[in-house]
Amino acid sequence: MDLPVGLASINDYAFCGSGLESVYINSGLYHLGTGVFANCRSLSDVRFAYNISLSGIPAETFYHCNISNIIFPYDIGFIGASAFSGCPLEEINLNRIEYIEEGAFTGNMVSAIHIPSCVREIGANAIMGQNLYEITVDSANTAYTAENNVLYTKDMTHILQCATILDYSTYIMPESVTTADPAAFYGNESLTYAELSSSLTELSENMFSYAQRLRNVKINNGTVNIGAAAFYGCTDLKRITMPQSMKKISASAFSNCYRLSLAEFNEGLESIGSSAFSRCEIKKAELPESLKYLGRSVFSDCELELIVIKSDIEPLVNEAEEEYGWEYGKPFDSLYSVDYIELTEGVTQFNAEWFYASINESFR
Repeated sequence: MDLPVGLASINDYAFCGSGLESVYINSGLYHLGTGVFANCRSLSDVRFAYNISLSGIPAETFYHCNISNIIFPYDIGFIGASAFSGCPLEEINLNRIEYIEEGAFTGNMVSAIHIPSCVREIGANAIMGQNLYEITVDSANTAYTAENNVLYTKDMTHILQCATILDYSTYIMPESVTTADPAAFYGNESLTYAELSSSLTELSENMFSYAQRLRNVKINNGTVNIGAAAFYGCTDLKRITMPQSMKKISASAFSNCYRLSLAEFNEGLESIGSSAFSRCEIKKAELPESLKYLGRSVFSDCELELIVIKSDIEPLVNEAEEEYGWEYGKPFDSLYSVDYIELTEGVTQFNAEWFYASINESFR
């Protein structure tokens, strides 16, 4: 489809979900709404007039289209959030692009990406792709740098993205790193060991999700929070030790870590979110005296045989419910192999209903 030369503006989602296969955008167009061609699953050919009036590609414009190659016209300076998310792009040329918003190219098929000197700002997960093995940055770029195919801010305090496929299996995070984007190591296929910076106070949401070869992680003292689903689906992870600084383990943090058999909790830990350790191999849970709150189904479908409770614990409400829409449940439900529940002197009240459908028939 060739857009008419006199067409100046297209409203939000105007062609969303249509059967378009090709689009030629003429020079008179100066405004594109959000998601104009989103979910046009057959759209594979997009071309722009050389002297186009658009200054950028708005959010979700080509969301989940079938575009594998695109050439941006000279005046395009920004790519909006999720603009090409879900497109099987095989090459991304960012020359003259200054701003790349969150999720702009998520789900691409690019194997190597170069960040030129013109790029000033990159949003979270903007370049995340399943085949990415090389990330490079122009030395003249004042905002970003790359080291061993990990993208950092220039001052090395923030991680944006790690390549999915690496030529090494051990990652030692620079001590300068204090923050990381959500899903920065999502789906990594190479890492077996990661040591995190003691300056990293919080592991971001989905930070290592589906890093399925990851076996060992060293979380150094200084980290206070593990974000939601941070290690979700790390199926080779076998043990985890919380540092003394840890205060909170968020919802689904270690869910579906099928081989996780040992979790050592620190004194000082105050909160464990819903389903944080669901579907693991943990057989013993010794909860610290400092623990104050538990979400729902924290250890559901684990092989827990012994639970040690050292303090009065309250249900954690409105954490997982707000994030995932879960209804209020019981902290220890769906545990079918529990033989022993040990209560220490710090426990003054005990709610047996929290263990609904959890007590082994041979419980003693």
